[in-house]
Amino acid sequence: MSELMITQRPNRKPTHPGEVLREDVLPAMHDSVTGFAKRTGMSRQSIHAILACKRAITPEAALRIGAVVGNGARIWLSMQMEFDLWQAEQVLHDELTAIAA
Repeated sequence: MSELMITQRPNRKPTHPGEVLREDVLPAMHDSVTGFAKRTGMSRQSIHAILACKRAITPEAALRIGAVVGNGARIWLSMQMEFDLWQAEQVLHDELTAIAA
């Protein structure tokens, strides 16, 4: 099977990994914020901030979340990186256009 290479970034804002946790993962796991926080060893406040898309997933948080969810840290860091990169591209759009010219 061949690997699909993405050569152009989508125009839409990438989904914050906290939204994936809130909308998909926790409901599928039938877990509460308190339970998930305990299982990851993170505070409820940290989990709430991630779920509200107000806090980035750090490498340490990605390792903890990936261990509990069972899919590893890389997917969580990758989602966070795509989200952060898209935001930075929006802020720097004019500067980047000028540099490329």
